[in-house]
Amino acid sequence: MLLLSIGAFAQIGATLKGDVNGDGKIDVEDVTSVVDLILSGKTYGYFYFGTTQPTVENYQTLSGVVASYTSIDDAIGTTASIAEGQTLYLLCPAAWVKGKRVVLENGIGTTYNFIEDADAETVSGYVIYSTQAWNEATDLTLNFEITGGDEYYWYVGKDETLLGKNGTSYDLQLSNLPTVSSIDDIYSDSQNVGAEENNIYVVCPTEWVGQFKLMTLLGAEIPQTDKTSQITSGITGYSILRGNGKVSAAEIKVVRN
Repeated sequence: MLLLSIGAFAQIGATLKGDVNGDGKIDVEDVTSVVDLILSGKTYGYFYFGTTQPTVENYQTLSGVVASYTSIDDAIGTTASIAEGQTLYLLCPAAWVKGKRVVLENGIGTTYNFIEDADAETVSGYVIYSTQAWNEATDLTLNFEITGGDEYYWYVGKDETLLGKNGTSYDLQLSNLPTVSSIDDIYSDSQNVGAEENNIYVVCPTEWVGQFKLMTLLGAEIPQTDKTSQITSGITGYSILRGNGKVSAAEIKVVRN
């Protein structure tokens, strides 16, 4: 009777306590899921992007709330519709945005900031960003702020683990990558990319694509292919490029196109 009751409980859509992987049962695979999560260093948390003000009572049940993300990178690219007079809110774990700055973009690329004073008190461990009330209806997309300081993420090398490669897709976490102050900082007469035989990958702002090329020290070009379609984390504004063919060269040049 007890087993039948549990089965019926799971079938009606309730969450079974301890069912980490959501397969409707509690077994060793749930333990494995927890261990994998701990070892990955990622943290699940609630994410909300909408026009209802989050509170300690409603933040887990808001319409549109997401509980499957493990970083703010997963949420980049999310779009919300705002009516005239409404305020837009963003809620996520405070650790997700430590050292990062997120902004809003409309359909024509205009960028807007949240109100400077974020609410870090209402929900323990979480931060709530908000905007002023909007004068007209619009759609806004969440993105990272790209500035002329040390805010540009740039990577050139062969470390697929650093890029979060998983089969044919990438769980790219920009915060794992080094930064540069401007595109001028990427050019180099000698850039170490590792001696192992593999493709050379580049991660850069999409607007930089086509402005540089990779060369061997002997002057032969290493063609790059745009692989943005393989990014699964929803990151906008950045591209992954992969060299056409594996090379063993440890030193290359990054030059202006």
